[in-house]
Amino acid sequence: MLRDTELVDTAERFEGAYDRQARIVALEVSAREGILRALEDPPAGLEELRAVLLHEHVGRQREGLI
Repeated sequence: MLRDTELVDTAERFEGAYDRQARIVALEVSAREGILRALEDPPAGLEELRAVLLHEHVGRQREGLI
């Protein structure tokens, strides 16, 4: 899905994290925003991911971190 939206670097980061069984993946703001755009109408199973990313994004904006 991310590769289809031209977020190749982000997709590779997630693949590497998955291979390492990482529990936390640091993302740049632009990557988070790109993922949110890609998940605007999320497929089944990704609704929770979008909700978490959106909640964090809104919180970061509110705190002036973006």
